[in-house]
Amino acid sequence: MVKSRKVRSRFLYVQCNHCNNKQVVFGCTKTKVNCLACNTPLLVPTGGKALLAKNPATKLPNAHILEILDRNL
Repeated sequence: MVKSRKVRSRFLYVQCNHCNNKQVVFGCTKTKVNCLACNTPLLVPTGGKALLAKNPATKLPNAHILEILDRNL
């Protein structure tokens, strides 16, 4: 019997806090993800799950997660 690995990666539906643009991103990205409308960094890679990028001046995230998309859709 072959055991299948449990998939922990998901796609995220995020909204940029600067321009309110909504886009789908991969939760375990290997590169920095920018907003498609205003080019603000949204996700920063960590080697595993990506973190929401923070504004250095306010220490608040540049985006927020609206929904975690199911991979079976």
